[in-house]
Amino acid sequence: MLLPLGIFSFEVVPLKADVDFSCPGESYPCLGRIVALRGNDSHQLWNTSAHSGLFELNCGKIDVNKDGQMDCVGTGRLATVVAFDPRNGLCFYLP
Repeated sequence: MLLPLGIFSFEVVPLKADVDFSCPGESYPCLGRIVALRGNDSHQLWNTSAHSGLFELNCGKIDVNKDGQMDCVGTGRLATVVAFDPRNGLCFYLP
């Protein structure tokens, strides 16, 4: 199960869990995350960052990196577009 997460308002609310919103290699925060959970026990398999909150994930219809396996594309606020491998969360496109 893939969950797009993000901050969708400017209200300051305390987070109930430790969530790292830093963008690797960037000086600004990422306000979105994609989290993969195992379906039978909700164990977190992986998570990856997105520049802004995502609200649409489309998986299994495109092979972005041409490895023979279907990938996912996510879109969201502030023209955010990400492409990633749903098996491990590796991002191929994160502008």
